[in-house]
Amino acid sequence: MDHKDDILDGVPSDVSESSAQEQIAALILDGRELVQTELAYYKGRINYSGELVKRAGLWASVALFCLFGAVIALILGILLIIAHYAGPIVATISVTLAFICAAIIFALYARANARKLAFPEMAKENADE
Repeated sequence: MDHKDDILDGVPSDVSESSAQEQIAALILDGRELVQTELAYYKGRINYSGELVKRAGLWASVALFCLFGAVIALILGILLIIAHYAGPIVATISVTLAFICAAIIFALYARANARKLAFPEMAKENADE
């Protein structure tokens, strides 16, 4: 038994006897099938993920709607309490200014966090130009 027989041991006889061109053609065909299968898998996965994102977005919208309702109730409650002690005009002005100040503070926090977002690849590209 020579070395060639050792290598081909366990390989079906039709594969060992086929030409190199046939084997390359079969390999290319297998590669194409693999790529098509992978593409189909990722398309399915993207579709599934897209549906999950849509559903999550819907529930997040409902949650935000409820949260806005709670904030409005809080504002009205504070307004009614202050109006009882200071009058309606002073209460309206003080509650409005307080929430405007809170909005400005949170906007500054948001801007500070957004500025921390950096992409090293983009900075490197801008430095090269």
